[in-house]
Amino acid sequence: MPAKRARSVLILLAMAFLLSSGLRPQTRPSEALDETLRRLEAATPSYAKGLAAFRAGELVKAEAAFRTCLDRFPGHAYAHYYAANIRYIRKDYAAALASMESALARFDEMTELGAKIEARKAGQRDALRMTLDDLADSIISCRDSRSIEWERDAVDVEEFASEKAASGRTDALTRLKAHYVYFRGNVLFQLKRVPEAFRCYEEAVRLDPRHADAINNLIAILFVAREYPAAQAILEKAEAAGLDESLNLALKSQLFQALGRPVEGILYEDLEAGRGTARSSIRRFALAFRPAPDAGKVLYVNAYVVFDPSAREAVLIDPGARDARIGDFVREKGLRVRAVLVTHAHPDHAAASRFYASEFGAPVCAPRAEARSFESPPDRLLKDGDGLPFGGLAIRAVEIPGHTAGGLSFLVDGAAFCGDTLLRNDIGAVAESDATRRDRTRRTMIQAIRGKLLTLPDDTLVCPGHGRTTTVGAEKASNARLAK
Repeated sequence: MPAKRARSVLILLAMAFLLSSGLRPQTRPSEALDETLRRLEAATPSYAKGLAAFRAGELVKAEAAFRTCLDRFPGHAYAHYYAANIRYIRKDYAAALASMESALARFDEMTELGAKIEARKAGQRDALRMTLDDLADSIISCRDSRSIEWERDAVDVEEFASEKAASGRTDALTRLKAHYVYFRGNVLFQLKRVPEAFRCYEEAVRLDPRHADAINNLIAILFVAREYPAAQAILEKAEAAGLDESLNLALKSQLFQALGRPVEGILYEDLEAGRGTARSSIRRFALAFRPAPDAGKVLYVNAYVVFDPSAREAVLIDPGARDARIGDFVREKGLRVRAVLVTHAHPDHAAASRFYASEFGAPVCAPRAEARSFESPPDRLLKDGDGLPFGGLAIRAVEIPGHTAGGLSFLVDGAAFCGDTLLRNDIGAVAESDATRRDRTRRTMIQAIRGKLLTLPDDTLVCPGHGRTTTVGAEKASNARLAK
């Protein structure tokens, strides 16, 4: 036995003897905390290496680093969680479950330790920050990214009072624990322990009512069990909470069919905009976007075919994923697609733009300020105020930076296609890590939304990149984000 390990065993035996004989070692609580902190600090570099390797897909290297971390600090709940992820990826579900049990058994202790660290050493938050950042990286839902963005503001002690920062940390840790419980449910599901998995998903939603993945899994299990009213109740509660973009819309459509309810408006919707003779027709498609071909998560994004019903000329806006329904609709209506318009360079809005440009023989038109962010160069670069006349469609580009460097909204005959700039009761997240710059960029973005979009007539249809459509009047009246 190595000398260092032998000394550790002797120390543990001595402590056990002292405790069993009614004696206590003469160690002050502050000294014990100092020693715990020392061990946590010694483990943190290995945890950071493991996290970097995991993000890079280097699982062998990540596993070794997390093992070193746990050797130095066995109570590191976050390292146990990533060990579970690695085993889950390898389909070693029994081992993954054991790691998740360890992660959850130690989670509250890790949280308490973090609170003590905050009380004594305000700068010791690196391990927690890295984990929360990784949680944010794993989320593909724009709305949940925005939710985390607001929480990050509360966590930043340079920007907010200490009481608010503590409250923000508590909220973030609750969300993180909900995610751990959810992941344990996934492992149990793979082990075919469905009732236990269902209870995990219920607990995850109790901790974090906005955990859309857990909600989707609850609905799916109930749907398979043909408990349609119970599934509908969960779905409606999630929609009331504004989780539209994160729900499994294909499953919702199947559920509505089973309930004998109409499905129009779920995976597609027909709309009209404009006034008098200057009217345009719109078909909204909800497309299932996957960040990778084998990704388990699906994010539903809106793509729009906007056309002049008389001239039969059309534009396609924000095709983030290939979907045969788009081509079928264009051919059915006898439309000529004159351009593929992209509001911003994020893949969920732009990934299929080149495919449809080739299919329809149309140019890709995208923001000039984001030209280098596209996988393949756009055919035409647009700036604020540029016009695009196609048949009876008069389109104007409006630049509103914030969510991205040069995000555009397209104004077309009584409708505004806003990408992720303006959404129903929300606005897009700001891609800034620094709190001061983030706050400044957000304020500038809000001012531009007020000046360029909310000045449009109240009945102007707002067609966002995710979720339901709305109107300018409704957003002026009820969008709390625009008041910040």
